[in-house]
This record gives sequence, C-alpha cells and structure tokens, in this order.
Amino acid sequence: VVGLAATLFRRRTPYIRVPTTTLSYVDASVGAKSGVNFGGSKNRLGGYVPPCAALLDSCFFETQECRDVSNGMAEMAKMAVMKSEELFELLEEHGPRLSAEKFSPRGATDRAPGRVLQLSIETMLEELAPNLWEHSLDRLVDFGHCIGQDL
Repeated sequence: VVGLAATLFRRRTPYIRVPTTTLSYVDASVGAKSGVNFGGSKNRLGGYVPPCAALLDSCFFETQECRDVSNGMAEMAKMAVMKSEELFELLEEHGPRLSAEKFSPRGATDRAPGRVLQLSIETMLEELAPNLWEHSLDRLVDFGHCIGQDL
C-alpha cells in the first residue's frame, strides 16, 4: 500500500520498502512494481516505481506462521529450479530446518540462512533486472502464476 501511495502522491514520492514476510523478502523487495488488490483481483491497482532502498531484516520472519514461511520457501524453490544449482542444493539440504526455524541461524557459524536468502534475491534480480518495467510479460519468475492458485 505504501508503494502505491508513494507512486501516486506527487508522481513518485521516494519510499523505502520494508518486506516483513519471506515471500516479500525474496520477491517484492527487488521489483519496481507496487500493487494492491482491488475488486476481488490481485494487484489490480498499482504502478512501476522502484523504492529508493529496501530494508531487509529476516527477524520479521519470527512473526509469521510456519505456513507463510513455506510460501516464501516455494518462491525460493522456484528460482532454484529455474536458475541456481547452488540454491537448489542448499534448499535440499537445509530447507526443512530453515522453514521450521524461520531462517534463524544455529549459532554464529551457521551461514545457510543468510546464503539462501542472498542467492534467492540475487537470482530474482538476475531475472527481473533486464525487464524491470515488464515490457515483456514472458518471464521465468512468473512460472506458476497461471496455475499456482489452483494448486
């Protein structure tokens, strides 16, 4: 909602995006699109104005239900299958634990949570950056959007 308000107010008021869910952390935090649901349709109203910054803090994940953390993990898995063997291997090895523990590291030497989040964002940026304004709607990141709700 803040992104849309900033887009509309004075035509592009700068704003900072603060994702608070695993899904928004790896997906919406890196894009230019801001949208809100309207009239029963997802993202019906919106614009294409990227934030001037994104504040990424995985501590917000502690406030989520496990099911919601899993939604973000599904987006990470999608990116892993399409573009990143390393991310795929990390999710295969650590995914259930990361989901159950909401990406909390197991001590100072546990690099898995941070690396999974980093690779997820980097992979998403690789895919979005060449087509940030969505001139073409043929994008790998949209894989599953057509059938995802039905599943």
